[in-house]
Amino acid sequence: MKLSAFIYSPYGYTGEQTPRAALIGFNGNRYDPPAGTYALGQGYRYYSPAPMRFYSPDHLSPFGKGGYNAYAYCACDPLNFRDDTGQHRTFARLQHFWESQSRQPIQQVAPRTIKPAVQAIANRPLKASAPALALKTKKKTVSFNLQPQTHRYPAEPIADIKFREKEIQSLSIYIEAFRKRIKRKKRMLNELNDPSTLHFALSQGFDENGYNIEKLKLAVWLEDAQYRIRRLNNALKTYMHY
Repeated sequence: MKLSAFIYSPYGYTGEQTPRAALIGFNGNRYDPPAGTYALGQGYRYYSPAPMRFYSPDHLSPFGKGGYNAYAYCACDPLNFRDDTGQHRTFARLQHFWESQSRQPIQQVAPRTIKPAVQAIANRPLKASAPALALKTKKKTVSFNLQPQTHRYPAEPIADIKFREKEIQSLSIYIEAFRKRIKRKKRMLNELNDPSTLHFALSQGFDENGYNIEKLKLAVWLEDAQYRIRRLNNALKTYMHY
C-alpha cells in the first residue's frame, strides 16, 4: 500500500484523489506517477516533491560532488531562476530582456593601426617655425600710472560734512542711551549685593544658588558694557576729528 500525502511544491500541488499525471504545475513541468518525481533539466535530473530534494546529482554540479541539496529550488528561488539545461541556473525574468537587447549582434571593430608613414610623422619632433619663435620671444608690456589723480567736485565736501554730522548725532544719541542702561544695571547689582535683598529673596522662596548666578551674569554684562562704551567713544572721536 502506497501512501500519498497532500504536497505543496514550486511545481504545483497534488492530492490523493487527484490524477497526478493530468496536473501540470505553474511552470509547466509534468509529474511522473511511477517514479513519483518531476523530470527537470530536460531529463537531466529528477525532483521529488515529498522530501523536496533532487535525486541523482549530476557530475557537472558546480557545488562539488553535489547531493540532495545541490540544486534546491534553483538556489531557493524558482520564481526568478530557471535551469533549462540541467547544469546551471539562469535568470528567468531577465531572459526576455537580454534576448531583446541582443537581437542585433554587436559588431567587433578592429583597433586602428597607424601606418608607417603616419607613425614616422607622429614620432618626428616638432620644429618651431620663425613666426612662432617671434611670437614666443615677443612679450607684452603693460605700464600703469603710479600716480593716481583724485578729482573733487565742489558739492562733495558739503555732502561729506552733512553725512558726518548725521552719523555723529546718531552715535551720540546711542551712547547716551547705552550709558543710562549701564547705570540702571549698576543700581540693580548694588541692590543684589545688599544682604537685606538676599534675605528678602530667600523668604520669598528663591534659591540662593540661583540668586548668586543672576548676580554673576549681571557683573559679566557690566564688564562687557564698559568695553563697548570705550569702543563707541573712540568711534565718536574719529568722526569728530575727521
